[in-house]
Amino acid sequence: MKILAGIVTYNPDIKRLSENIAAVSSQVDKVLIVDNNSTNLEEFKEYDNIEVIALDENKGIALALNEIGNYAIKNEYDWFLTLDQDSVVSDDLIKEYLPYCTLPKAAILTCHFQDVNDVVKSEVYKEPYQEVQLCITSGALMNTQYFEKSAKFDERMFIDLVDYDINLQYSKLSYKMYQIGFIGFRHEIGDRVHKKFLGRDIYVNNHSAIRRYYFSRNTIYLIRKYGWNDITKGLFIANNGHALKVILFERQKCKKTWLYFKGLLDGRLMDLK
Repeated sequence: MKILAGIVTYNPDIKRLSENIAAVSSQVDKVLIVDNNSTNLEEFKEYDNIEVIALDENKGIALALNEIGNYAIKNEYDWFLTLDQDSVVSDDLIKEYLPYCTLPKAAILTCHFQDVNDVVKSEVYKEPYQEVQLCITSGALMNTQYFEKSAKFDERMFIDLVDYDINLQYSKLSYKMYQIGFIGFRHEIGDRVHKKFLGRDIYVNNHSAIRRYYFSRNTIYLIRKYGWNDITKGLFIANNGHALKVILFERQKCKKTWLYFKGLLDGRLMDLK
């Protein structure tokens, strides 16, 4: 089985990226980096056994992921692994995935991950795998054959929720996504901090203001694209919850709140495919 690993980069932390490449390179046939016009590109082009596609501007994560998927199609890789630049996989990630590649209509395999800002997990999962409706991009092993038949990642979205879009698309096509019962990589969700509110534990991601805009805009876009269902309803609730956390806990409250409302409006104006 021929497997590609693809990493999308934009001004990455070089130390973390180095760990990322070192962890995955021995597990796959090739590592492909698609770079969105980083200012520090030269610092990581010197690594061995990788190929870099350097885009001339920041064209967003959706286009970069399509570059990886299309490369897998063109070069006849059976599966391709998508990774964020700040993720670091376990030494046996691919080995853990391989027995489940033959599951019925398996289009994406995912796993559990450890947030680097959380207490280290030592969980034991009762089921070896379960079918899921949603999975994040990082750590996802994607079946090239099914990807080729799909509409691929929606480049209109640019960044944020592009993974959920392809999840919803695959569900409509009756493709399956399976979460395998192990922790397969370390990952960082924003600048996450823990807060107490009314006696409850609250986790605040502190994403940038522009990320708050795209999450809000793309939430509305997905509701219009796929209709009001359990997933889009959940995204709508989550989007409003994020806005409340901004007001209560985060920095740049005014800017982020303004961009939240701008995203709601712009999402209604986006053209649907």
